[in-house]
Amino acid sequence: MKTIVRISLFLAALVGVAATGLGQGSVFFFTSSSNSWVGQGESFTASSTNGFTITAQRLPNNTVSISIVSPARSWFLDFAAPDGALLATNQYFGAEQTPNQPAGVPGMNFYSNTRSSSSIVGYFDVIAVEYGPGNTINRFDADFLQYDEGQSARWNQGSIRFDGFAPVPEPGTAPLILAGVLTLLAMNWRRCPR
Repeated sequence: MKTIVRISLFLAALVGVAATGLGQGSVFFFTSSSNSWVGQGESFTASSTNGFTITAQRLPNNTVSISIVSPARSWFLDFAAPDGALLATNQYFGAEQTPNQPAGVPGMNFYSNTRSSSSIVGYFDVIAVEYGPGNTINRFDADFLQYDEGQSARWNQGSIRFDGFAPVPEPGTAPLILAGVLTLLAMNWRRCPR
């Protein structure tokens, strides 16, 4: 009986560890005013669960560039610290359109594959950033507010949560794990003396 309890506890721990990774990954969300040229009044969430691939990289000027791409549509985010410095966890006020922002000013840009502003004013808050080797980004979490053409009625507000390490399991992973656990429990249940 002790053996079945140990095996059951081990399997429960295994399922708990496996379940913590289920559904995790990168997510992008934005909402916008109807006057916004980029967002056009839309609110949308993109992740691998609805057909989007989200990638992030560090450009040579230290801008963090994020692509949110599907076969039908794409969005892009660029965030830059003032004067080409590495981005750090911080709030960046008075951002202008990167890569042409003035010296001493942070840069950002939210645009799509079909729409972008000729100028922006905005703010972003880097909540977490972790750089990998070369131009890779391991993690980048930020919230942003962008005014197209610098006009307060043309706002876009959003969040990016990029995790380069969290693979999203294939559909059906959870049922397969559960079936395996139930099979092992059934096998051990039959072996127990009664």
